[in-house]
Amino acid sequence: MTKRLLPPIIALVALTLYGAFLMRHASYAVGGSDSSGYANIARSLTTGRLVERVEMLDRFALPDGFASAFAPLAYLLGPRPGTLTPFYPVGLPLHLAVAAIIGGWRSGPFFVVPILATLSLLFIYLAGRELDLSRALAGTSALMLGICPVFLFQAQWVMSDVAATFWALVAVFASLRARRRAAWALLAGFAFGIGVLVRPTSALMLIPVLFGLPLRPRCLLFFALGGLPTAMILFVYDLTAYGSIWRTGYGQIGLTDVPPDYDSDSVWSYEIGTKNSFADNRVLLNASAYFVQWKDIQQNVPLTACGFQFTGNLGEAESKGFDVQAQARVTDGLTLGGTFAYTDAQFTQTVQLQPTVQSIVSDGDHLAGSPWTVVVFGQYDFPLFDRPAYVRADYQYSAQQDDATFGQNPANGGFALWFPSVPVQSYTSLRAGMKWDRFDVSVFAQNLFDTQPKLTQTQDIGTPEGGTPLFYAITWRPRTVGLTATYNF
Repeated sequence: MTKRLLPPIIALVALTLYGAFLMRHASYAVGGSDSSGYANIARSLTTGRLVERVEMLDRFALPDGFASAFAPLAYLLGPRPGTLTPFYPVGLPLHLAVAAIIGGWRSGPFFVVPILATLSLLFIYLAGRELDLSRALAGTSALMLGICPVFLFQAQWVMSDVAATFWALVAVFASLRARRRAAWALLAGFAFGIGVLVRPTSALMLIPVLFGLPLRPRCLLFFALGGLPTAMILFVYDLTAYGSIWRTGYGQIGLTDVPPDYDSDSVWSYEIGTKNSFADNRVLLNASAYFVQWKDIQQNVPLTACGFQFTGNLGEAESKGFDVQAQARVTDGLTLGGTFAYTDAQFTQTVQLQPTVQSIVSDGDHLAGSPWTVVVFGQYDFPLFDRPAYVRADYQYSAQQDDATFGQNPANGGFALWFPSVPVQSYTSLRAGMKWDRFDVSVFAQNLFDTQPKLTQTQDIGTPEGGTPLFYAITWRPRTVGLTATYNF
């Protein structure tokens, strides 16, 4: 008796530890269009305000046609003028709402996906056993799913992937079980229906479910009865959110009008310059000035309702500037040089999809980039153990960009003007090495002074009630010291 109970006990302990591991490493925050969209819908369900009036329209006395300008990601125009409604399916938000009622908003919703991921391992094992797999093979299938990197990644976020997987496995298991007892078809129909609520494309699961389900009138009736409550939920949700039981949010996000392809952009570049050498080629001096016209720019067009984007040929830009390069061989071993460059690049055409929709770029918006840059270097070559050796230092300084970029312009739906653009940057590197034959071995130090400018910054997606204080920043790699070896063929 003890030997028979040992495997189930081990499996139960393993599942418990697996679930605890997922909960320990789960993300207890939402961001982006998907997870924040699901969480916002869950809150709307618990408050009974699925479709909401855009308060800004009344506050600023704007016509209802401007409602789309205030739509955050995951929201679109509602069934009544001046309203917004979520376009995501209601399945996962229902899970989150129930979990929030039970465990509170601080932690309850974030337990849903880890729990469903853990139970998915159980049901893939049970489905395997129904297919007459041995315990070892069925357990191996659960292990393979549990350690799959994609599955582990999705199990940590408030996303619908794991929930759709779980209900698909339950539907398959119950349909196979219905071969023994017809009442299991009720669970198969219910699980299939919940899966469709979570992700409409789960309707394709009907094919494998019907392969497993006995095609007898009684089983088919039970299957239909099991799915009936979920169908009623779907009809009520679609009627409330979109004004018709035959409409869904996915049919209104504009994806059907996306161009199937895009063309090449075109660039006209005009440049004038001079290259000079003096003092028996020991001094080099180059200078150039340029003007660039850029048309049919390949730009990402964001669909503000859902966070997706497509690429189109939109807008025009101009860039003008100059650069001066100098290099001098001061002694036989010492070489000094530097570059000074100036650039002014800006859009010359406003790109706007609709008159009442925020523009993508506006005429006069600058492209992100330092207006001027200074680079200096010095290298000293000398013999060491009868072999050529060298030491080199490089320094680059880039000025801060004060002109507003298209990402900062509020007219484009960007961040406020106070949001920093390209910052001041200074970068120093050193290198010392020796050459012999075809080898070049050197030690180096990059970002010598460990500077960490905020090269790019983004703010997390907001909600209908307001923004979020969460920001993301990208900077340089910290000070790096290493060794390189090069062989020249």
